[in-house]
Amino acid sequence: MNSAPAEKEEKSHRSPLLGILLSIIVLIGIVSQVTAVALGQRTESVIQQEQQQLEAIASKYADLILGITLGTNSKPAGFTNILKHHFQIIPAMNDNDLIFQWFKKHGAAMSNFRRKRIELLIKEGREEFQTEFVTMRELKQAYHESLDSLYLGFWLELNDYPKVAMNSKFDPQQWGL
Repeated sequence: MNSAPAEKEEKSHRSPLLGILLSIIVLIGIVSQVTAVALGQRTESVIQQEQQQLEAIASKYADLILGITLGTNSKPAGFTNILKHHFQIIPAMNDNDLIFQWFKKHGAAMSNFRRKRIELLIKEGREEFQTEFVTMRELKQAYHESLDSLYLGFWLELNDYPKVAMNSKFDPQQWGL
């Protein structure tokens, strides 16, 4: 009969410890869940903002260049895409001939003054674009590392991240950068 009260006393000591341990595990799970969701939302929001910024830079310089060559009335949509791709090319491969062939094909008169002004705008646009592009590449790299990590990657995947396309039209791997 003496062993029964001792057994109950030992079980009552285990119950609070087990409850505390389970509470800590649940708390860690909740904090990890909230942290992963916040990180995923914040990172993907910044990635989308960077993509929009890249689009805005390409559009701005396309408008400036088209304004010089074709005037303000004509804005062919295809040129913006050509310029975006041109900005992504490795700077050592900086060959503006494709741009000027496009103008020739579309009947734009090209003087030496216009050509030099366009080359200057292309250089400025490329520098601005590449700066933003590097920022986005580094951001995506950090996000990939988070997704690939064992602990954080588990929680992100559990919450269906990534939700944005990580291989977007500005993907540096596409152009060998």
